[in-house]
Amino acid sequence: MDDCEIIKLFFDRDETVLREILRKYGTYCKTIARDILNNAEEADE
Repeated sequence: MDDCEIIKLFFDRDETVLREILRKYGTYCKTIARDILNNAEEADE
């Protein structure tokens, strides 16, 4: 799913957007959080 479709889901208040964001950006965000926090367990939260 591309970003435009994800944004449309946000505006439509469709809860499937959460799953799509996690699928597309979850690993990326977790990596950034791990680098900032220096703690994998906290990054998972």
